[in-house]
Amino acid sequence: MSQITDGAGEVIGILGLAHDIADRKRAETERESLISQLQEALAAVKTLRGLIPLCAWCKQVRNDRGYWRQLEAYLQENLDVSVSHGICPGCAEKLVAGIETTSAVR
Repeated sequence: MSQITDGAGEVIGILGLAHDIADRKRAETERESLISQLQEALAAVKTLRGLIPLCAWCKQVRNDRGYWRQLEAYLQENLDVSVSHGICPGCAEKLVAGIETTSAVR
């Protein structure tokens, strides 16, 4: 803002210049929101990389501190997943064959 004066120094008006910054403010707000969303997403992502020391016999996993844990517990801790259980067709056949063999022996 600037004052406009006459020859005697009397203020006869004011000169002002304004810029509409609504678009810039809106873009800044959107940018901050996106950054916040990305930071939240990164915090939620758990990544499992590298080799997993897995016992070939019992399928337990050795963690970073050298302790052996069940595979399911290891996955839940490191990937934030829930594990459900089932029996694959190959194992189901073996199980049924084992039950039939056991029943025939009795």
